[in-house]
Amino acid sequence: MPNQRRQRGTQGTERKERSHRGHLEGSRTAQWGPGGGAGPGNRERRMEGTCSLLLFSMAHQRFALHAAAVERVTPMVEITSLPQAPKAVLGVIDFHGRVVPVFDIRGRFGLREHEPDPDDHLIVARGTRRTVGLPVDQALEVIERPASDLARSDSILPDLGPIEGVLKLEDGLVLIQDLDRFLSLDEERALDEALARTSVVAP
Repeated sequence: MPNQRRQRGTQGTERKERSHRGHLEGSRTAQWGPGGGAGPGNRERRMEGTCSLLLFSMAHQRFALHAAAVERVTPMVEITSLPQAPKAVLGVIDFHGRVVPVFDIRGRFGLREHEPDPDDHLIVARGTRRTVGLPVDQALEVIERPASDLARSDSILPDLGPIEGVLKLEDGLVLIQDLDRFLSLDEERALDEALARTSVVAP
């Protein structure tokens, strides 16, 4: 595979994935999977009722995704570069036969560059447009909070990019990600064109 960013032993990966999945299953991961959905209707309902959030960390800061949007949390896997993709896209992975783009979430938030580590995690999640991968330091836990505890980003500052809202916990703030706002319209078009020119990734 050309331009591989990373390789890991499959045996170690499977063992770590089973261990990590078991850890998160104690935190209500039953909501994850194809039935969850991440469309606008689900976003409205979760903002009105209770929010289930997957917390994750990068550079000692905490972020979150709505748990219903998360398909899988795995140890980091190798990423293949995608020619002519927008800068915010690190490359693609083969996820059960699907070509899934991997977003540079660190770069988007101006965080320090991070050399891939065997203990890093990859979150595979669904937006309304596509399924994407997010490389993070660590997936932490799934929590539930009343939607009223979440402050919408536009009520704090306009144009916060891919931030849907902010949640205040006892020990600090958590930024809630909006996958559909991660890329600009121009970046979305460039990614679609780059994906149309590529073939299925082979490990």
